[in-house]
Amino acid sequence: MTELISFSSQVFGNESMNAVSARDVWMFVESERDFSHWIKDRLDGFEESVDFTPFGKNVEKELSSSY
Repeated sequence: MTELISFSSQVFGNESMNAVSARDVWMFVESERDFSHWIKDRLDGFEESVDFTPFGKNVEKELSSSY
């Protein structure tokens, strides 16, 4: 069976779980909206670090501290 969107196994805290990139979902649904606006609407009502983990925020912090 062909995957529509790739899942990967990620460890959050001490728990291993399946994860998907929100950008992959955004591209898959071919939204015409800017990603930042699209994802904000999707995450309304969810709690950061409970329901989702923002990967980009961590990458930006790590990249800016390495320069």
